[in-house]
Amino acid sequence: MKDVDREINNTRNWGLTIIAAFLLPTIGIFIWVGGIENRVANTEQDVQEIKTELNALKTDIRSILVGIEQIKGRLGIIEDNE
Repeated sequence: MKDVDREINNTRNWGLTIIAAFLLPTIGIFIWVGGIENRVANTEQDVQEIKTELNALKTDIRSILVGIEQIKGRLGIIEDNE
């Protein structure tokens, strides 16, 4: 009976070892994927902030160009488009 109990324990231990061998890398993969997902979310947020800053910059440049045209108009400067 001791031999049978020992074989059952050995089989159970091997089974638990095999299950652990599959679960540990799987958990690591989920953690790795979660980290990548987090970085993607942060990058999306950064890109959105850059887009907002670029739109503000575009508005500022447009205002500067309109101001230059107004000054040229007041000074009577006419450009030759040829």
